[in-house]
Amino acid sequence: AYLVAREIFGMRKIWDAIESLDNKVPAQSQILMLLEGRKLLERASRWLLRKRRSGFDIAATCKHFSAGIAQLADLLPKVVMAQTRKAMEKQAKRLMHSEVPPELARRVAVFNELYSALDIVEVSKSVGVGVEQVAAVYFALGAKLDLHWMRDQIVALPRENRWQALARAALRDDLYDQEATLTADVLRVDSRSKDADARISAWMQANAIAVNRCRQILSDLRASGTPDFAMLSVAMREIRSLRPIDEFEESSGEKETPKTARKRPKEKPESKAARGAETLAGD
Repeated sequence: AYLVAREIFGMRKIWDAIESLDNKVPAQSQILMLLEGRKLLERASRWLLRKRRSGFDIAATCKHFSAGIAQLADLLPKVVMAQTRKAMEKQAKRLMHSEVPPELARRVAVFNELYSALDIVEVSKSVGVGVEQVAAVYFALGAKLDLHWMRDQIVALPRENRWQALARAALRDDLYDQEATLTADVLRVDSRSKDADARISAWMQANAIAVNRCRQILSDLRASGTPDFAMLSVAMREIRSLRPIDEFEESSGEKETPKTARKRPKEKPESKAARGAETLAGD
């Protein structure tokens, strides 16, 4: 998983660029960039272990993701929301102020959001829509439903021990999973326009009751001050309720009944690698 993550995000080239700045920029700036890269690789490795539980071919998986991630790395500043774009620009300027070359500074500045590229590429291939359109819907939907605000609250949760760290990571992973699934749902809704806002509006109208209830819960959460793990878990349940059709019904095209449920193929046991993913609960 680590090897795949390293290749699809082009980290070796970035590491070489950082190391070439020895004695040219403050060591603190180099360490910061290396830490940002490590965080991205750790999260991507955990994603691969969770999503590819039965194992995967390294070459095929690299081919599956590389082009889409490279495209999205260049698109990110255009498709993220204004607040996120300002944060990226601020970080890039801070690095450039330390004499880090602009191209490298801007690439490192998008690492935090670039993690979403894994889900965006998966959605793109599953629904047959280009990466740029998927990314536009993904980030706009996250802003409209306050999912990105909720992500920030999850990241701010305490992790004073291993169990808190694992719980925090699981909740954050769940949020990313739901955002990707909802993005795919939005893209499957019939819409006369390919515009992200138009697609989202059509989806929200089709799911008005669930959307309004979820938005009310999140509004109450925002008004409560600093939410704790229990409050965020309740909000997560409401986010899951935005999907009126479960994955089995959607993929098979039939309503699930006790009879059809018995026909489901049994899941394969998790691999040791997948079970080991829980140990990667860092940022």
